[in-house]
Amino acid sequence: MKHKKFNELLPYTYYLKNKITKEKYYGVRYGNIKNKILPENDLGIEYFTSSKHINFNKKNINDWEVKLHYTFDTIKEAQEYENKFLSKVFRKKDWINKTNNKCIINSNEVNKANGKKLNKIRKEKYWNNGLKEHTTETKLKMSRAKKGKISKLKGKKLEEIVGKERANKIKINMSLSKKGKKPVILKYFGNLIDSNNKLIITGTLGEISEKTNIPYRTLLNSLQNKRRMYMRVKNIIKPEHNYKGCLVEEVCHSS
Repeated sequence: MKHKKFNELLPYTYYLKNKITKEKYYGVRYGNIKNKILPENDLGIEYFTSSKHINFNKKNINDWEVKLHYTFDTIKEAQEYENKFLSKVFRKKDWINKTNNKCIINSNEVNKANGKKLNKIRKEKYWNNGLKEHTTETKLKMSRAKKGKISKLKGKKLEEIVGKERANKIKINMSLSKKGKKPVILKYFGNLIDSNNKLIITGTLGEISEKTNIPYRTLLNSLQNKRRMYMRVKNIIKPEHNYKGCLVEEVCHSS
């Protein structure tokens, strides 16, 4: 119920009007209850609105017409009345209010009630209400439908896709873009050790390959994966070493 009991500790609504610009503002206040301040001792003394759209403070209070409008028994009643009042005026140009503050009306009780409703809906799984669970066969069909389709261009040459003339131009442009760029080649330096972990030779993998006739790729695989090599070595440079089970240990590498 609304009334004008401004000397009692109650929530209230208020009205402001700028004497210079003639702009108006309407608001609700209930923080005074927590702070135990009467409405008549609050507005324009302790409280100067919470809106960011209005410049109302102690320094320019004389530029404003300040009026307490109504008091209410409950905060909810005050919020509902503010909403009802603003719904009629907030779209007018001479009002500073940008909305009707409807979203603020929901009290804690209303929020709790809405929360219970949402929880109930989630539990019932409304998005699948009345539908049976998909069978394994249906799930497989859905899975296959979502998988990527094989491209129609797979296995075709560039000439078949864009034509010979355009394919030649593309190849020439690709060739020109790569000219002058040298590939980065890493030179691996390693120690070739025998099955008893005794040093046989040190050098780059290329040098070791030339002297032992062990394929470069085999040496690189041994170095990178730390695998011992079990193969016949044609050119044994040091017969005292057992080459079967030899390993390449990396010393360093540089470009």
